[in-house]
Amino acid sequence: MSEMKHVLRPKLSVSEAAAILDRAKGHVAVITGAGVSTESGIPDYRGPTGRYTQTTSKPMTHQEFMGHVNNRKRFWSRALIGFKSFEEAHPNRSHKALAKLEERGLIKGVITQNVDRLHHRAGTKEVVELHGRGDTLECMTCGSVKSRREYQQELMEENKLWLSFMDGKKYTLTADGDAIIEDSDLGSFCVLNCDVCSVGILKPAYVFFGGTVPPDVAQKAHELSVTSKAVFVIGTTSSTFSCYRLIRAAHQQGSPVLLVNRGPTRVDDMVAGVFDDASCGEFLEELVECTK
Repeated sequence: MSEMKHVLRPKLSVSEAAAILDRAKGHVAVITGAGVSTESGIPDYRGPTGRYTQTTSKPMTHQEFMGHVNNRKRFWSRALIGFKSFEEAHPNRSHKALAKLEERGLIKGVITQNVDRLHHRAGTKEVVELHGRGDTLECMTCGSVKSRREYQQELMEENKLWLSFMDGKKYTLTADGDAIIEDSDLGSFCVLNCDVCSVGILKPAYVFFGGTVPPDVAQKAHELSVTSKAVFVIGTTSSTFSCYRLIRAAHQQGSPVLLVNRGPTRVDDMVAGVFDDASCGEFLEELVECTK
């Protein structure tokens, strides 16, 4: 992964963004990241209060999750604590504003790195979930799918004693429904396998760090980005290669890349304009007003 470079970023105003939307006549792709969902109470990874800047805990990789049952115990024990807040999150003004812009025909789709499904719940029709979804599980052996809510209810029933032991322990919520728990003893924690094939490992249907975006999803996201006359990048540092390469492809096609994000990003040297004076929600609400 290339490092973020310090470059002079040209300023973008809301009125300029509105003018670009008007000129592109609906041929605009939007790429969103964790910064779009922070106003819904979902922590980000790389912002001022994100996981990478505030904790020493890094997200579990695909290889770690699949490699040992103790890692899966650690993942699911923390998920039992953290996923409730993640699941109860509601779409915020950013999600709602993007849905309105799509309804008006000003944008043709959203590519999101988020797995929280909040774009769907806000009403956006064309959503490419680059990294998958967090509310569904898939069996890594037989391919069957299962509701994450149902599975976690089964885990809670199976681990009543562990949960009673953990009651009152301090924890820190992090991204994607995770929590960092102090003084967690996982010796007694039980992880359940797939109830269809009995042996398969159940994994959330999203791309873990170290995992690979499915080819069909990658292709759909690529087509949306390179066939657009402009790309808005909102609430992301674009540090993951899956996101970075979409922006690079659009930039190489000659499409203007507009960035809404506080702080440096991996694509600062590609952008035609940056808005960093306010939150994603404030910008998008103003953009909706400017395009009425």
